[in-house]
Amino acid sequence: MNIDWLDLRKLKYVVTVAEQLSFSRAADVLHMSQPPLSQQIKQIEKQLGFELFERSTRSVKVSTAGKLFVAQAHKVLLSHQQLGEFLLSQKQGVVEPFRLGSIGLAFESFLAPVIASFVKQQPTIQLKLQEASTQELINQCQSGLLDAAIVRLYNSELPTEQLTKIYEEPYVAAIPADWVIKDQTIGLTQLAQLPYIGYPRHIQPALFDAIEGAFLKAGKRAAMVQQMRTKGSTIALVEAGIGFAIVPSSLIPKSYNEMTNSKVRFIAIDESLPPVEIYIYSPAKNKHPILATFIERLINHNKD
Repeated sequence: MNIDWLDLRKLKYVVTVAEQLSFSRAADVLHMSQPPLSQQIKQIEKQLGFELFERSTRSVKVSTAGKLFVAQAHKVLLSHQQLGEFLLSQKQGVVEPFRLGSIGLAFESFLAPVIASFVKQQPTIQLKLQEASTQELINQCQSGLLDAAIVRLYNSELPTEQLTKIYEEPYVAAIPADWVIKDQTIGLTQLAQLPYIGYPRHIQPALFDAIEGAFLKAGKRAAMVQQMRTKGSTIALVEAGIGFAIVPSSLIPKSYNEMTNSKVRFIAIDESLPPVEIYIYSPAKNKHPILATFIERLINHNKD
């Protein structure tokens, strides 16, 4: 199918309508009036041979085929933007932007100071950061949208030559501070009797199963009452007294004042659980020239 007629301007029309779910709002964003935009979308749909949007008098929804189209259009527009950034960097005499993704946990535990130091010592580098889940970051690396990503893995099937382990830490139990637990450590059997704040299995299936298996080995399945995607939301629920959570030890406050003011208490777990393993992943055949230096900086920082 010849799609030479489908230029970047038309892709931007479609993507903007999909983002706004309103032709009038999309027209405002695009600095044009609504009737020409509606006509453009109808013409695009006619040439494609299917509807991108389901319209009613009250709403605009993206069709099933439209969702797939918009996802591809996003990639094209992003690639065009990255090409522009590359050309600008060449004109300014700086290295091509380094597109780095990372899970939020890495930013919280060690990544932020490494980035600050790295940018200070490498002033010609344009660092483009992206925060997302492990699977989202892997997908973006594999589609060429990122040069590398810092991800949490457990029993991964990714090629070992594309991974570099940069950090490891144990899990601990985070419990509401007003729970009457005097011991300095706690077992999974005791934890299984308490309300548990976990996470959806699809985020890390192998790790989820390993932790659940550890509970079952200790004699009882954990009583999960809530599932949260991010550590910030999880800790907020622990603070509210809703339940305990199993979290990386890097979430333990570093300063005395933070510890004494916290509504959360962190306790070591008696049983052996899989460690938190953080890797940097880069599948690109032609790796970014700064990647090796950045990996070395990460490893050295985490050794200190």
